[in-house]
Amino acid sequence: MTVTQAEIDKVVAESKRVLIGNHHSGISAWDGKLYECTYPSPTSYPFQWFWDSAFISIALLHVDPALAKREITCLLQGVQPDGFMPHMLLWEKSSYLHWLEDEYSIRLAHPFYTGTTQPPVVARAIERIYDATKDVAFLRETLDGLDPRVFRREAVQALLDEHVERRRDNRRELWALMVLQLWIDSCAARWECGSTHVARTPALAAVAAR
Repeated sequence: MTVTQAEIDKVVAESKRVLIGNHHSGISAWDGKLYECTYPSPTSYPFQWFWDSAFISIALLHVDPALAKREITCLLQGVQPDGFMPHMLLWEKSSYLHWLEDEYSIRLAHPFYTGTTQPPVVARAIERIYDATKDVAFLRETLDGLDPRVFRREAVQALLDEHVERRRDNRRELWALMVLQLWIDSCAARWECGSTHVARTPALAAVAAR
């Protein structure tokens, strides 16, 4: 089967239409936080979802890279002080109260976010955004959210500086740190710093707080 360029263009145009059409922004009743994100579906899946936003941000790179970055920035507002990242952020909760009915089985940890999580694929999304835009400020902003109780900031900064200055390819370590941060308190038991779970490479072992 041969796919014509016209068919490809039609799919691309429709994808862009859906992404832009599902874009939401405003001021949430959740402490007046500003939000700007893309819902998987305004009717079936409202709110901002953890790994959906990661995949959506990658798609948005082909529409508007600035929107892709704001998608992730908005998402990371949900990271809690202990590192937990909810799988749903209920920015417009009052508009979708039927979602909180028993039939949906949504367990809330807070009036505006759930008590469950999803795999931390957001680290890969951040990597793709950086590779496409080379926006160092965006990368620094996301890395700045790493928990100082778990990671030494000066070590993380050294990894980032080496990578940005092209002295060493530290992508594996940087993205692993993001994954670990977002996953560490979502597991049944906290991983101990310095354990084999953390010290996969010499660079990671140096970054893990002792």
